[in-house]
Amino acid sequence: MPTPGLQCHGLRRQIMGVGLTAVCLSCAAPRPASEAPANIADMLESAPHSSQEAPPPTPRPLSCARLVPRDFSDRWFHRAEIVEKQRGSGRATCTFMGGVLSRPVSLDFICSEEVVRPRFVEQVRGRFGNMAYQEVPALGRLAFVREDMQVIAWDDDAPCLVVLTGFQSRLDLLELTREFLHQLSLESLGSD
Repeated sequence: MPTPGLQCHGLRRQIMGVGLTAVCLSCAAPRPASEAPANIADMLESAPHSSQEAPPPTPRPLSCARLVPRDFSDRWFHRAEIVEKQRGSGRATCTFMGGVLSRPVSLDFICSEEVVRPRFVEQVRGRFGNMAYQEVPALGRLAFVREDMQVIAWDDDAPCLVVLTGFQSRLDLLELTREFLHQLSLESLGSD
C-alpha cells in the first residue's frame, strides 16, 4: 500500500524488498538504468557470512513508541498522528501525518546485524554513489541524501538502517536524521 501523500508517478521501489514499505526514490521522470535504485535485498543475500558466526537472536518487534520518543516527535511532528506498521522481524515503519506537517513523514527501520556488516555497507556505498544520492559525511556510519525528500542512514550505536522519507514536508531532513540518530539506542529497539 503506498505511503499516504507521496505521489511518485508509479516509480516506487523497495529498499529492502521483503516487507519493507515502498520508499519514494524518484519523483521525476524515469532515470536511465544506470541510476536504477539499488536492490539492497539482493545485496544482503550476497553478503558473506562466516560459518563460525552464531545465528543472530530473534529480535523483539520494533515499536514506534520506543523508537521515536515523545519529546522528539513533539519537537519535529507536533500534534501529528502516528501510524505504526510492523514489517516482519526487525522491521517497522512509523508514519507521521497531520499536525504541523504539510505532508506525511515516515521513518522505516531495518534493524539486524546484516545491515551493518562492513562489507555490506561498502557495497551499498558503491551502489548509491552511482545514483542520484549524495553521501553525507559525519552522519552515522554512512548516510545518503536525495534532494529534499529522503535520507538513508546507518546508526553508529544500534544495528539499524533508517530511511527517512519526507517528500515536500518542508522539514530539514538532514537535521532531523542527525538528531534522531543521536537518540537511537539499543534500548529503543527493545533489546534486553
